[in-house]
Amino acid sequence: MKKSNVLICGDLVWDTYIARLPIVNHGYSAGHSKTQLKNNWGGAWYLQEVIEFSIKAYNQRIKSNQSDLDGPTEHEMQCQLFFPKMLERDILEGESCPAGIAKGFSVWKWYPGVKSLASAVLRKNGNEGEEIIDLKWPKGKAQPGTWRVSEFLGCQAANWTSGKGVDIFPKEPDQVDVLVIENLGLGFAYHQQFWPSCLVDKKKYPSSIVVKGGFPFTSPLMKHLLDNHSLSERVTIILGADGWRENGANISRGISWDRTIADLVQEFSPTGAGRLLRHCKRVVVFCGRSGAGVFSRIPRSPAEYKKISSTIQFERFVFDPDYVEDKWSSKYDGHTFGTSSVMTAAFVTHELSDKKPSSYITVGRGLQAARELHLHNGGHDADEFNSSTAEERAFSQDTTCEPWKIFQSAYPRELLDEPIFTRLVINPSILTDIVGCGADFLNVVAEYIVKFGHERVLQAVPKLKCGKYFTVDREEIENLNTVRQLIEDYRIGEDHRPLSIAVFGAPGSGKSFAIKQLAEEIFGEQHASLEFNLSQFKSIDDLHEALQEVRDKSIQKQIPLVFWDEFDGVLPDENSWYKEFLAPMQDASFQARGKAHPIGKCIFIFAGGRYSTFEKFDQSDAKDEKFQKQKGPDFVSRLRGYVNIKGPNPIVNDHDESIDEVSVVRRGILLRSLIERYHPQIIHPETRILGIHPNVLAAFLRVKKYKHGSRSMEAIVSLSHLHGWSNLGPSELPPFEIIKFHVTEDFSSYYTSSGNGIKAVDQVLKSKYYMSTEDVETLAALKHELWKKEKMSKGYVLGAKRDDYATPKTHHLLKPFPELEEADKDINRMPARLAMLRLEMCGYHVIPKELDFGKKGVTKLQDEELKKLARSEHRRWMREKLIKGYAFAEKSADDLLLHEDICKSEFLKEGEPYLDEQIIEAIFEFLKERGLVMVKKEMGI
Repeated sequence: MKKSNVLICGDLVWDTYIARLPIVNHGYSAGHSKTQLKNNWGGAWYLQEVIEFSIKAYNQRIKSNQSDLDGPTEHEMQCQLFFPKMLERDILEGESCPAGIAKGFSVWKWYPGVKSLASAVLRKNGNEGEEIIDLKWPKGKAQPGTWRVSEFLGCQAANWTSGKGVDIFPKEPDQVDVLVIENLGLGFAYHQQFWPSCLVDKKKYPSSIVVKGGFPFTSPLMKHLLDNHSLSERVTIILGADGWRENGANISRGISWDRTIADLVQEFSPTGAGRLLRHCKRVVVFCGRSGAGVFSRIPRSPAEYKKISSTIQFERFVFDPDYVEDKWSSKYDGHTFGTSSVMTAAFVTHELSDKKPSSYITVGRGLQAARELHLHNGGHDADEFNSSTAEERAFSQDTTCEPWKIFQSAYPRELLDEPIFTRLVINPSILTDIVGCGADFLNVVAEYIVKFGHERVLQAVPKLKCGKYFTVDREEIENLNTVRQLIEDYRIGEDHRPLSIAVFGAPGSGKSFAIKQLAEEIFGEQHASLEFNLSQFKSIDDLHEALQEVRDKSIQKQIPLVFWDEFDGVLPDENSWYKEFLAPMQDASFQARGKAHPIGKCIFIFAGGRYSTFEKFDQSDAKDEKFQKQKGPDFVSRLRGYVNIKGPNPIVNDHDESIDEVSVVRRGILLRSLIERYHPQIIHPETRILGIHPNVLAAFLRVKKYKHGSRSMEAIVSLSHLHGWSNLGPSELPPFEIIKFHVTEDFSSYYTSSGNGIKAVDQVLKSKYYMSTEDVETLAALKHELWKKEKMSKGYVLGAKRDDYATPKTHHLLKPFPELEEADKDINRMPARLAMLRLEMCGYHVIPKELDFGKKGVTKLQDEELKKLARSEHRRWMREKLIKGYAFAEKSADDLLLHEDICKSEFLKEGEPYLDEQIIEAIFEFLKERGLVMVKKEMGI
């Protein structure tokens, strides 16, 4: 690698850190042996240090992959950094401080370990400030406390005309490879006389420019960079979502990653706040330490190499599926700076590398370094504040970090082929981007969830977990996170009116359970909770008595969580309860016996009993006279938010048609949890694979409706007879006379030919073959062996890793199926599980050979059918690779997460589609081995 020149310039800050040491002050003159005041070079100076650590970590990573560690290798990064001179304290704090140096101030505090999300953290003796003993970090050790910023005191503005005799700016090299600009908004962007000549001299333009920050985009510096296309096409801008929000961007915070992506895409539209940045090479917007969006003009496919986009496009969004924007950081008290700097440093290193990886790797390492920085910030010694090693420690983890174990990558849907066998889903989300379009593909994933557990199957999917409540449904995640924010803001706010939230769902959907679990996570197990069922109240006096209990809790300095069940019912005199809550909701008081009684801060949760969604309840715009007369619109206007909890049944439209494909996934999650609770003995203690007959599983997942929601599913599972058995089959289910009270009549037709006296809704269900766990393993092994045979025919041999350029070529997966790691086996299991579905969508049934009375079994697929199957498999493979962070490149490199086949089928190189067709052929071997045949649907059974 050639030696590169990196020039760092921009806003400079002399930081003063005031440390609040954990001591007892006995008086004004009380002394202490430890330092309480420290200074550091901030701004562009600090950024230079972080870049040095990033480059050092990069080279250490390269060395760790080399057999010869003596001296530099051809891949090591050789570069020289040019940056402003670090002046001594007496100059920086003197009257003649050089121009352009601001002074920043922050207060630091010792924080004793991790703050529990539920606030019920166990501490020794229960005293605040002592060691946390219920959380571990890392390798079983109790997590140490850390110094972090408790308060930012802002910056003293730079004087841009003083100290002219002191030269702090570096001598520029003849050629700048990467120009790095620290743009904190402290004046550098407005004083061109301090800009490096390579920014204004066209002959000296840098090969690459990385800008940290950039607000406002209309400053002279940003206009110079953005209006000149010769410069803008070289520019990478690193933005924090918080800073962009302050400058006018409409980006939701912590609602869902799906919503964040949609908001960011909108901001880069011709009417969005980011329209001025659309001609840059790349823009990275990070959301805390848990996610970041990448928008670029980098070609994403072979088609885009032929016609490079004139404006940036959505490239990817890297996210932690377990934490939305602020959730990870909320576990830790205090604040830290440096996230922008480590992300900037990561992309400077990216620009300097001769083999540039997928941007997923760069963003993932930046986010992981930001987390490490937050954990170590001011050191772990409670008696001595020390922030000098935090950045180096953050990047020292970079040499061994594996971001793919934490972060996933959402991708542009337009990169995929159109679905072959099914229509696009009504409400696409990251969930459907990962598992596939259409209810049929979601059904396969639901089966996987039941058999293997959601922890393994939904690892890459954005999720929300509140205590024992778990969901991957986008709408539920967004509703619950919105309510979470409302409650958390209300707790620390000054508003003393009750926070009123409504929750809706069909009977048995689990609506009250979801809110209670959310409340427990926020308040802890000991929070004040009251619950009243309004259908049991006989008069207004009962309501006043209940409100008095609420008042008592408030007087005790608690914020009670009050559940009003069946609030949408009616009083004994047929009036509604709505108007009786208007005064308490608005005025925080109620009238009883002619006197006003204030109730103080509290949270009202109104749980509906008649309506499944808020939209069905709210008739404010429908000119419903009864709703108007009952003061329904006034009640709705006082609500601050609402939640719709869906449960195991699909949401349907007015024509009883499902508009909710994800319902089958919710069923799978619920069924697995119920079996874990009632029949854990049928789950293998090591593999965690659940034993269930495939037809019984089909019945649970595909039945039209559970009559009483999750309570019906729970009843069937709990009443199943599994004592001494390790598999849930038809014989273990409750008698049909019990089942029929809980499900529609199609349930039994999936697992019995007689249907227990009930007419089957589809004759095919009687003989249709559903794959067992063993079937999936068999077909997955066959698929792997065919793939291995194909690779070996092309000259590949088993090696430590994939290397397409070695002699001979190597691949680490060229080993027998039983010897593969579980994650590598899963690569083969999913297409195996999809096999039957794809054949069915091609127009075939798979049935036992003995039922093929007319000997019409098909032993070979038509060429067009093979092509369809191959395209479908390629689309699935693409989804799998893209979510793992792969990007298109003209040459594949697994260590860089680059692959030449990340493209639509039409752009695959000659021979590649054939590989997918070879995989499909494993199906025929499997059918022969299992005594199964395929028949055309129109031929009957």
